[in-house]
Amino acid sequence: MKLLFPEVLWALFALAIPIFIHLFSFRTSKKVYFSDIRWLQLLQQQTNKRSRLRHLIVLLTRCLAIAFLVFAFAQPYFPQEQQRSDSAEALSIHIDNSASMELGSEAGVNLEQAKAAATALAQKARPDDRFQLILQESNMLEMRSLTRTQFIDAVSAIQPVSTTRPLSVIANRQSEWIKNQERVGRRIWFSDFQQASQDFEEIKADSTISTSIFQFKPNAPTNLYIDTAWLASPVVTTGKAVRLLYKVVNSGQEPRSSVRIALEINGIQKGLSTLDLEAGQVLVDTIDFNPAESGWQKAALVLDDQLVTFDDRYYLSFDIKTAMEVLVISDQKVNPYLTALFAADDFVRPTYLAANKLDYNRLKQYPVVVLDHLAAFPSGLNLALVETVEAGTTLLHFPNEKNPLAGNILLTQLGLTALAAPQNGKFPVRSLALQNELFQETFSRLPEQPDLPEAVQYLPYVASNRAISLMTLNNRDPLVSTHTLGEGRLLQFHVALDPAWSNLQQHALFVPLVYRSILLSGGIRPLAYRLGKTSPVVLRLQLPAQEVFELSGDQNHYIPELRRQQGGISLQLGELQQPGWYALKSSKSDTVYAWLAVNTDKAESELIFMTDEALEAQSSRLGLTYFTFTNAELTPNLVQHAQSNPLWKWFLAAVLIFLMAEILLLKFWK
Repeated sequence: MKLLFPEVLWALFALAIPIFIHLFSFRTSKKVYFSDIRWLQLLQQQTNKRSRLRHLIVLLTRCLAIAFLVFAFAQPYFPQEQQRSDSAEALSIHIDNSASMELGSEAGVNLEQAKAAATALAQKARPDDRFQLILQESNMLEMRSLTRTQFIDAVSAIQPVSTTRPLSVIANRQSEWIKNQERVGRRIWFSDFQQASQDFEEIKADSTISTSIFQFKPNAPTNLYIDTAWLASPVVTTGKAVRLLYKVVNSGQEPRSSVRIALEINGIQKGLSTLDLEAGQVLVDTIDFNPAESGWQKAALVLDDQLVTFDDRYYLSFDIKTAMEVLVISDQKVNPYLTALFAADDFVRPTYLAANKLDYNRLKQYPVVVLDHLAAFPSGLNLALVETVEAGTTLLHFPNEKNPLAGNILLTQLGLTALAAPQNGKFPVRSLALQNELFQETFSRLPEQPDLPEAVQYLPYVASNRAISLMTLNNRDPLVSTHTLGEGRLLQFHVALDPAWSNLQQHALFVPLVYRSILLSGGIRPLAYRLGKTSPVVLRLQLPAQEVFELSGDQNHYIPELRRQQGGISLQLGELQQPGWYALKSSKSDTVYAWLAVNTDKAESELIFMTDEALEAQSSRLGLTYFTFTNAELTPNLVQHAQSNPLWKWFLAAVLIFLMAEILLLKFWK
């Protein structure tokens, strides 16, 4: 028999208490006068013998009750030494090295305590035992079998990471490794069991593998973190004020006041905000800044949270463009209204090409293509336009004045409803789709009776369809409509830019509508991404062929899984382990094609941990043994105790029996 907590045996000194009471029973005597005590002396001798025997038996029951109670708290057990002496073991140990394990309690930092516990366990293992070390980050080396020395060295080198894996994935990897060892296997988990990253329901019970789990409970922290951030305007240009919106969360149970949040761009502070948050509050706030230079910007929102610091920086990246390239395809002569429109602003750089001189392979180079009143649509042009739009290009179509239905062949190949013959009359615009992003930032306040465009002839659709009407005429037909096609967009004008059709080209709404469609071309790229996400990152980039590209951070270089697709590329960020900025560049040169901002998994910031009751319930369902961590040096004994026959329940039963015996002796033995 062994004891899990042998230091508890010091409590056996408590046996001196009932012995002391028995030996020095301070009972006072009372003198009584009798005329004749000859018969009392005989009775007193007989009574004293019985009383002394009863007191000794009561003393024995009390001492046994105290002794068995002390041994019960010492956790006695019979170790299964026979199993360990027959063959070596395969010990698969999972150490949770996620960011939340950097928290701690009075015993110290949880990650360091877990490393100490794993080291203590290995030091007491057999020399021929084999180990597996599996962490939160995925790598090919985790399926290796390690010797005791190799395992201890690997544990000492563990560093915290900002990625997490579902516990079910880790458990499956452990089971796979153990089954390949052909020896008795055990799984051991050291973790804080953060609630957001646990999926016990996906773990299947396995009676062939014993599992012990140790929870490291940190002190209850109050954490602040940035949930997300976005720009009020999708396009940022130099010299124009920009508003950044962000969502901050107080996940703790206490309010926080005067929290400072700073905006840094390229290492320079550009804005500062101070706010108060109630317990559990989610708040959206803003910071305004003025971009000073073009190109890629590396930004960060920095929280002044001194309690939990691993998620205090929320990384951002965005590109400030100096110009937008627009391709205008015409028959021979460019429409004068388009020429005047693009000549008014240096930000839009138009390229004018005739349809009969167009190189179709160049279409993908332009985020915006304008079809300027084409009278004919060759089949090669149609196929190239369909492919380009679905890849992310914004297409603006103005119908030809003399052959307005020429574009129907393109609409049909795009899977859209064709246009019908022109309708003549007086058709004023009745309403605008003000909630659509193409009209946002156009009006500060709309008058009660606004002056809206008016058409005298227009092209209706031949049938109802799913097109979004941006400008709706008084007969409910669209003057301008839009379609989302794959990654791109079609902006269909139902009138030619000619006074004989409408006054749209002369109206104040025409310029902002066309410019917003140009500015929003290519979609809105997120400012930041999260670690641990499996969905690919899609970028509208044209990269050189036959080159290898890498993501380069301050300290890490990683070759991602990159796939080329229509209009751009897709990247997998699943292998990244640390937050920060990563430059996408060729391994042969220093040319940076894009900067990606990657942040800690949001689940790590939600510092809610599984309760004892929840872990005990899951352990009971899966046949696991659960311990709340207290001391690293006790870990080997705890693991051995988990695989053995505990006796503390029997010792508690003996305590109750001895107490009951004492009560019966005192009550019935007079």
